[in-house]
Amino acid sequence: MIILFLDRTHGTSYVDIDFEPGFHLYGVSAIYSDGSESSIIQESIYIQQYKPPTDVTVIKQGNDIEITWKAPVYEQTIFRGTQDFSWTYGFEDNTPFYFGQLWTAEEIKAVYKKQLTAVEFIPVTGSYEIYIVQGERDYRQTVTDPKRRTLNRIPLNTPFTIGSEDLIISVYAKEYNNMISFPAACDNGPEEAGKGTMVSLDGVDWRQTKENINFIVAGVISSQEGELRSGNMQLKSGSIIPPINKKSSKVSVETISFALKSQLVTAFPEINGYNIYRNNSRMNSSLITETSYVDKNVPEGILTYQLTAVYSGEESALSEQTDPVTVDVLSMDRDETHIFPVVFKDQVSFIHPEFIKKVEIYQMEGQLINVVEYPQSTLQTDNWTPGVYIFRVYTNQGMKIVKGIKK
Repeated sequence: MIILFLDRTHGTSYVDIDFEPGFHLYGVSAIYSDGSESSIIQESIYIQQYKPPTDVTVIKQGNDIEITWKAPVYEQTIFRGTQDFSWTYGFEDNTPFYFGQLWTAEEIKAVYKKQLTAVEFIPVTGSYEIYIVQGERDYRQTVTDPKRRTLNRIPLNTPFTIGSEDLIISVYAKEYNNMISFPAACDNGPEEAGKGTMVSLDGVDWRQTKENINFIVAGVISSQEGELRSGNMQLKSGSIIPPINKKSSKVSVETISFALKSQLVTAFPEINGYNIYRNNSRMNSSLITETSYVDKNVPEGILTYQLTAVYSGEESALSEQTDPVTVDVLSMDRDETHIFPVVFKDQVSFIHPEFIKKVEIYQMEGQLINVVEYPQSTLQTDNWTPGVYIFRVYTNQGMKIVKGIKK
């Protein structure tokens, strides 16, 4: 952890105007007339940075441009305790066991249907599996080639969708040798809320240890939503007693610090909609709630697009700028002079009529029924006999035949 001296003040308040997003730990001490300094009192705060949309793409479609993008994705890491590696824990007869942390249904309701994408822990010795259980659902994944005695982030091969029941995020110590070390890394306590030191021998019956510590196990949650699937497990939690009659121990190690104290579950920022900017000018008068937009009848010139996401009145920074799109109305694809709808009743319309010099309309039998010079955008057909018609469309690029049906 890097500690920076900010400033001195004679008052009882201070405004920090130069800070970065993320977690910050502020401390205050008093300086006395003899030059001595008091102990430091501390308080942490999280500064949220609102993210813009990502993967913005543009596709030119005639004289229209379609813009698509992806919603920004957030993640948070949840854990109890300090993550200061101070102890190892295990059984003296090397019994395999699960160790982890419990999150109640009330604590995680803000991330219902969000995805647990990774688990963090400190491998010490032996072999491990990631194990997650919630209600009737569980997930298991072998940990390969971990880095020992440092915090590892293990991405889940399949994200685990968070439901509405109590959740345990844990690690299974499959095999270990206590003559080398115990496998579960712990902080120095104090244990938090009876939920930081959950142990099980079978992954079903969970108990809290008597040790005043927290296992260093964390979950990484994404703001992306997933699908809840049924399972066949049933989570059980017991009282503060060791699981079955086995002797457990903890051994102190030289403390290694990895994080601030406890990061509990918080709701992700809620996106209300998006703003779209063309050549740095906002286009939409009301928020766009989808992740695509069609810019119709765009002007000639070189165009670029950027987007922002809006959160409860707060606007994110601009997204990355798209590659420039050159629009030249006179060089549009003249082949887009077809009719619509293909099946019509009272009238038929032409796409890009400004490029059409003449239209000849024939019945299917070959009889010419109408010739229109420089047609308007629509042609009345209410007095036509139902059937199939052939449209010969003439432009400077040649002639195109289009078939339509009068109902």
